[in-house]
Amino acid sequence: SGAGLRSAFKYLLGIRRHSAGLTLRPTNKHTTDFLAADVGSRWLRQSVSREPFFLFIHAQAAHLPYYPPLPYHDQFTDDLSAPKAAQTVFKITSTYLKATADRCEFDDDTYAAIRAMYDAKIAYADDQVNRLFRTLQALDTDETVFIVTSDHGDLHGEYGILGHLLALHDGVTHVPLVIHAPEYMLDFFGDADSLIQHIDVMRTLLAMAGAETDQLHGHDLRREERPVVVSQRGPTYYDKRLAEIHEHDADYEPPTGHSGALTALRSEDYKYLSNGESQQLFALPDESTEIGAHYPDVVEQFKRHMCNLPTNANTALRTNHEKTLPDDVRQQLTDMGYLVE
Repeated sequence: SGAGLRSAFKYLLGIRRHSAGLTLRPTNKHTTDFLAADVGSRWLRQSVSREPFFLFIHAQAAHLPYYPPLPYHDQFTDDLSAPKAAQTVFKITSTYLKATADRCEFDDDTYAAIRAMYDAKIAYADDQVNRLFRTLQALDTDETVFIVTSDHGDLHGEYGILGHLLALHDGVTHVPLVIHAPEYMLDFFGDADSLIQHIDVMRTLLAMAGAETDQLHGHDLRREERPVVVSQRGPTYYDKRLAEIHEHDADYEPPTGHSGALTALRSEDYKYLSNGESQQLFALPDESTEIGAHYPDVVEQFKRHMCNLPTNANTALRTNHEKTLPDDVRQQLTDMGYLVE
């Protein structure tokens, strides 16, 4: 509704290139990333001369359910039937809670189709981000920082899960981070193997811009490296999603050690999980073989890191500011797991 008539008209003219074609049902076969990139590009062209500026674009194309725009259906299908794969995957990923309740017992072809449609949606999102980046490059923005990242990934059968429910597996928490910036800034962010959290990027850039950052929990990467990265999931979201899975199978049991309020600490070599009642240690990339009993010193190191966390998974960071969201936006955020009613 906020895209404006110009962007909406362009979207409709290219609806077969940017979405599911002329269909009103189901609406979640459509993606809005073209609109986001188009509105963002127009804003940059009109406003980039106002210094400083900050622009946030939320691309959602790679989210469940998986149904890429029509021209992308056969981009990664190889020997699969692209139309059949797209329809099959859309049906499965539209009912991902049931798929998880059924332990994701798919055959190899089905998994190949799921991965193909997921990759196709990511490819489409990449293309839209590239449109935005090309717009920025055409402007006089030498000091502008352009960041592409993600809030989470999806599991495709790991722990018998489809999507980003229940577990803090690397498939969910290890996300891309691409930074285009002046060279003197890039040195602070290390190389491709560096351990970085989103809040570190925010704190570092704000500090470089002269903002007050003492209230932030992230690391200023100009001064300190991060020994471990932290992911947490509170019990409310977990309980809600588990109850929905139990509607499909009352006997479903979640992965061992992933229940309740969960904290995951990840170093370069290990993943440590704690839910307050149990703990697990894994040697990456293996997240199925628990090795804590064989590496007590490593477990103790992670326990010390746990003691230094500013919050735990039972504690929500709250604000005194009331935010009112339109009903449709609130429902969409709830469906995607960002809000728990």
